[in-house]
Amino acid sequence: MAVWRRRVLALFPQLRREFQRRRCSIYTVFFHLLPMVRDAHRAGDDELVRRTYVFAKWCLDEKGGELSNAAAVAFYEHLFDEKPDWPLVIPWLSTNVIEGCWALWEFRLPKGELARLRELIENRRDRPSGAARLRQGSR
Repeated sequence: MAVWRRRVLALFPQLRREFQRRRCSIYTVFFHLLPMVRDAHRAGDDELVRRTYVFAKWCLDEKGGELSNAAAVAFYEHLFDEKPDWPLVIPWLSTNVIEGCWALWEFRLPKGELARLRELIENRRDRPSGAARLRQGSR
């Protein structure tokens, strides 16, 4: 069994049946986790939110491989699809995730929304060190 599959089964035992299927790919996992984390944010289920972001970051940190790509395009790229969730999502993103995924959000969001996202990120409480680079970076 792949390491990612063992890890996802340990973190999300409620989805064991779905994730044990042979046809379940890492992309399938993120297609399930994205709406699940949205619901968890809205319900205030910080434990489920934490486990989801821990798993997504672990995958994203696997640079250059399928895990990283799946985390980027099936999860992080879509985190800001629902504008009301932005303030709930931003505190859970590390500076490395923000810097690593900024180009994805830049591609997907209209300029006005991207500017608002940049502002929210720059004004977040823990003020990521990469905020200045977002201001100066590609616009």
